[in-house]
Amino acid sequence: MQSRRMLLGGVLIASATVLGMATAGASLPSTATRIAVTGGSTVAAVDGHLHPAASIAGTVTVGGAHPPSSVYAYLGGTVAQAVSTDSTGQYLLRGLRPSATGYNVCVRGEVYGGSSTTGYRGRCYTTATWTGGAVPASAQEIPLTTAQHRTGINITLPSGAAIAGRITNAAGAGIDNTSVSARNRSNGQMIFGQTDGTGHYKLIGLTSSSAGYSVCFDPRYSAAGSYGYRPRCYRNVAWGGGSIPSAATAVKVTLGNTHTGISQVLPPAGAISGTVTENGTGTPVAGGPVNVFNSAGVAFASATVSSTGHYVVKGLPAGTFRVCAARVGVSSAVAYPGQCWQSVAWGGGPLPSGTTGVAVTRRHVHTGINFVLTKVTIQLGSISGTITESAGSQPLDGATASLYSSSGASLGSISTDSAGHYLFGYLPASATGYTICATGGSALSATPMPSTGWAPRCYTDVSWNGVSAPPASATKVPLTAGEDRTGVDVALHVGGKVTGTVYVYGVVTPLTGVAVELFTPSGRMVGYTSSAADGSYEFASLAPVAAPSGYIACFVGTNLVGTAGYLPQCYNGKSWNGSP
Repeated sequence: MQSRRMLLGGVLIASATVLGMATAGASLPSTATRIAVTGGSTVAAVDGHLHPAASIAGTVTVGGAHPPSSVYAYLGGTVAQAVSTDSTGQYLLRGLRPSATGYNVCVRGEVYGGSSTTGYRGRCYTTATWTGGAVPASAQEIPLTTAQHRTGINITLPSGAAIAGRITNAAGAGIDNTSVSARNRSNGQMIFGQTDGTGHYKLIGLTSSSAGYSVCFDPRYSAAGSYGYRPRCYRNVAWGGGSIPSAATAVKVTLGNTHTGISQVLPPAGAISGTVTENGTGTPVAGGPVNVFNSAGVAFASATVSSTGHYVVKGLPAGTFRVCAARVGVSSAVAYPGQCWQSVAWGGGPLPSGTTGVAVTRRHVHTGINFVLTKVTIQLGSISGTITESAGSQPLDGATASLYSSSGASLGSISTDSAGHYLFGYLPASATGYTICATGGSALSATPMPSTGWAPRCYTDVSWNGVSAPPASATKVPLTAGEDRTGVDVALHVGGKVTGTVYVYGVVTPLTGVAVELFTPSGRMVGYTSSAADGSYEFASLAPVAAPSGYIACFVGTNLVGTAGYLPQCYNGKSWNGSP
């Protein structure tokens, strides 16, 4: 079980605990056994009998050391398991199915430590170079039989190459926070870095490339200079900051070497600055973005308005641009609609007609591009009611009320008070209406909670599974501006329960710590838990589901500590890939 906190209309609302997380479209076996549930009844002996899995173990070494590494097992080109090495470089890939064709084991080269100053190259067992994408055809497969434990699958990462340099302006001052991109011209692999406070950078872990690397520099997010600088590729090749141009100069690399002097002087740019204030008061309207669009109407750059209401957008080439201040939401009830210069309303989509262009030249900050936004106040309403149990109409303290839009989007949840009361405030008007649903969770009342819990329900007495969007038959509650809607009550019926035990296949040894997951008939996760010390588990507060439909219970023991893991399965021994 878990608790969640959600934001509704700018107000944080704390909810009660819920059974689990809803995930859509679980990849469950079509042959999975369905578990019909009725209110007030327990379906027992929904047991799991898990088969031991196979494993692969070994050690990762880099430059004579064992810094943390990520190890991946691939089966048929798809990741089957991923783990991290321990302090001695050892890894254990658990929970693997038998495979006659075998697994590939690969380690990425993004590892820091060891003796190499040029970083490391990724590698698949035994010596195939790996860039982190598709497994190379030269990688050696490791076949596994049922419950086999392969050891000694060791991988040593070789040194890579490195490129280093300094990014400066014409006066020789370093430009900090400049993004550095290197593209392997042989396979398209990208390596990224960033300059430090003095403009220096170093890219490590590069693989060999017969065609070399294209290296480009983007300073548009640097604070350096009053007007900023324009992107360039090595040896002053023009670049707009998008796809790296084919004309970029190739930089050849040698493994184990650092290639220095890959430096660049960046040309000066232009900038646009101004203020964003409130109409009538002159108060700064801070926090919103100001967006700059090029002549084609495409968003080109942006900046955030400071606490004093000022902004500056740097790094612009010479040309004419449109400038727009985006909508600023102060709260759910107060906002400042967007605007383009000069005083043209803007809703945040395509540029409106009638916008005024701002001509930008290099080495110049174009000031006075100011915005005066008008505050808009929205009348907000509320929806309230009481959650009770249906048999005796007793209020449920600690039940969870959930709010949904007319389209079924979740808008938040809240716990009821000791009188079973809930209140959703700060709600905008809605002609199509809101939906209120409720779950019992750990609710308390004068009437003790039944052993099988309370089943979820929606207003007005519409059955609900507790995790999906409300059913179409659920009653929607329209709300006018400023209306306080009361009496939206929900009465919960007695729920059902599923219990069982997880064992090792073929013996009566219970398994502790196995993840047990319960799904709706459509494959959404209702809840999850772990098997107890005696292997038992339970799910209560379930909405009734009649046969031949029903819930699906599945078991995941791939990562049980101290074992090689167990293969995931669903109830009645149905094979499963373990991916919800």
